Amino acid sequence: MDNSTLTYYQKNAAELARRYEQAEVPDLHLALQKTFPAASRLLEIGCGTGREASFMYSRGYDIICIEPSRPMLEEALCRHPELENRLFEGYVPGKLPEDLNTGESYDGVYAVASLMHLQQKELAPVFKLIRKLLKPGGGFLFSVPLSRPDLIESGYDTVGRFFLLISEDEWICRLEEAGFRNIRTASNPDGMGRGSITWLTCVGEKYQD
Repeated sequence: MDNSTLTYYQKNAAELARRYEQAEVPDLHLALQKTFPAASRLLEIGCGTGREASFMYSRGYDIICIEPSRPMLEEALCRHPELENRLFEGYVPGKLPEDLNTGESYDGVYAVASLMHLQQKELAPVFKLIRKLLKPGGGFLFSVPLSRPDLIESGYDTVGRFFLLISEDEWICRLEEAGFRNIRTASNPDGMGRGSITWLTCVGEKYQD
């Protein structure tokens, strides 16, 4: 995540949290439950307001979350106090808390509306790190936009956030290159009713060498 994008989330955390918490995402929540077996130990990358983490925690999953924006973490803790001691400041690639960065520690990793802020050159090292963190056969789910008509040619929106828009086939290719198999995808409408935005949910499994 570049500085311009992070700055926007730092300065607008309260308003963004209000909007995100109102989103209707039943398909996403169903996909999360179908992907990860009950009581799995999960790492969420870019937890935002803690919406998904709270949902999964309430259903018996062992959740650990990282989020690069401290104000967003504060919003998450305020709105979902049950996540206390499960929220950490960090991001990939780069600053991942040392005690979370241990090999084959998680049954699953997921990232909802966060990998979209990576530069394309960052995908390979990020997917490699995620694969390293997963136990053999562990699942990886992420959700990213396939369309955003509000972006200028450089990939930034009008408020200064960068979005990586690549095709479904390219996301699948990047997963395969990183050693994920049994990849499946689904397209979903926007949870906040923005008809011009379509979301792609990708799921893959760590290939067991």
